[in-house]
Amino acid sequence: TGSSVFLKRVASSILASAIILMSAYAAEHSLELSMKKGWNLIGLPFTPTLRPSQLVSQSNEIEVIWSYQADGWKGYMVDSDGVEALTTLENFEGGNGYWVYLNSEEPVTVTLEGGTSVSELNLQAGWNLIGVGDRVDNIDQWISSSSTAPIWGWSDGMWKSYAADVPEFLNSLQLLEAGKGYYLYQEQSEVKSIVSYTGENSSSGGSSSGENEQSEDASDSSSVFQNQAPSITSTASISIE
Repeated sequence: TGSSVFLKRVASSILASAIILMSAYAAEHSLELSMKKGWNLIGLPFTPTLRPSQLVSQSNEIEVIWSYQADGWKGYMVDSDGVEALTTLENFEGGNGYWVYLNSEEPVTVTLEGGTSVSELNLQAGWNLIGVGDRVDNIDQWISSSSTAPIWGWSDGMWKSYAADVPEFLNSLQLLEAGKGYYLYQEQSEVKSIVSYTGENSSSGGSSSGENEQSEDASDSSSVFQNQAPSITSTASISIE
């Protein structure tokens, strides 16, 4: 009687402590994403607790989310009535990039929470859609001694790129940031560590003048259909040949 009550209290205390520890671990990191009307290319430095379906249900302005990995495109989308139209993308994963379409005239900010930051990227031969766990200021050093070719980013309706074998002023992409997604081309599969590299990129030439920027209207749904995320441009494909 008395001992059983004591044991129940101990068990309840242990369970409560476990729940607290699990909650603290799950919310070890947070990421605030500010997105604009049209297509946004985001990258996740950790695996969030929120699923794509939950993110869409919490924000009526988000209509579709696309992911591209080794097994192809996966997406989550709702129709104009909020009914699920595509559900092949069930979970977010740290280290991956995602296209998110926002149907809102005003910017929308969402906060994602999750556990430990991703420290490695499992890159496959060909194009990878990634997110980095730490800011990379020196892309040239990060991709050295690897089979990585061009890297492409998307910002404000504009493609930006970095390639190690061209003058720096042609490289409009100068750093990789947590929270943003990037297309990265691999000549062969490899596991690549995500660490912070600082300092200037070593490719020759002056400062970036945006020569490698390519404009594409990401906010006009008449030019970029809402159920088809922007893909790598022909110029990006040519640059790896």
